[in-house]
Amino acid sequence: MPDLRRGERVKLRGIFIFLNKGGEAIDTVPAIKLDFREDILIKESIAVFNDEDPCIIHRTFCRNKLGLALLSTLEGKYSARTFSVESLPEEVRGRIVLPPGTDFVRIE
Repeated sequence: MPDLRRGERVKLRGIFIFLNKGGEAIDTVPAIKLDFREDILIKESIAVFNDEDPCIIHRTFCRNKLGLALLSTLEGKYSARTFSVESLPEEVRGRIVLPPGTDFVRIE
């Protein structure tokens, strides 16, 4: 068991739970299924496949790659915790589309 007092990080499971003001779950999404902004997906598709109009296979590959990279970045900085939409790390806030009604995001 990691000792959080010594700054040891908990390995994240890769689950994003979107919550409303009352703390009720709106949606629960694995990192590889996150709804990344279209421009982010296209940029990744161009970088990986030189494809400006990705098919479903390229989209899925890019979404998986982006989700795993995001999770890896977050694991190095945060343990599982809940963020208000305003305090979401920039790595998350600027890259994904939040479900309507989301006020908090718990990353586990």
